[in-house]
Amino acid sequence: MISWFTILLAALGYFLFFMFPLNKGAPFIPNNKRKIHSLVETLQGMKGKHKFEKAIDLGSGDGRVLIALNKEGFHCDGVELNKILHKQSIKKIEKAGLGDVCTIFNEDFFKINLNKYDLIVLWQSPQIMSKLSQKLKIELKKGTVVCSYYFKIPDLNEIHNKDNWHIYAI
Repeated sequence: MISWFTILLAALGYFLFFMFPLNKGAPFIPNNKRKIHSLVETLQGMKGKHKFEKAIDLGSGDGRVLIALNKEGFHCDGVELNKILHKQSIKKIEKAGLGDVCTIFNEDFFKINLNKYDLIVLWQSPQIMSKLSQKLKIELKKGTVVCSYYFKIPDLNEIHNKDNWHIYAI
């Protein structure tokens, strides 16, 4: 028989790991190498049309997308709200020798001004996409490319779709 303590603990765990982050972003689900390779390959093919001088990963998790993009020549920063993942990503980035070219902010990405970036990468929950769409339309300059894994961003101009990566141009 299940005790009340077990039920309470399960409910608390559900709330902390799934319900809380949904109003700020998605819970951490790591991208695999195939998804990251697909993104990098798509962006490499777009380099002739877009400069990609400065990129940012919104909800950068453990840093694996940042590392892959920086190794391919995209100067990419990250934003991660979760303190544990933020510290983990800093360690991975330093281990990869990218500590001096990549910055990871431990903040809510809704509080960061994105106007200096011309490439935005994200894998977020559908609950925040409308709010995020408004932020992107206000802050991003014309020509900025936004890459969203799996979930579409409403009211943006989708220019490409490959392997569940939705690519938008502002």
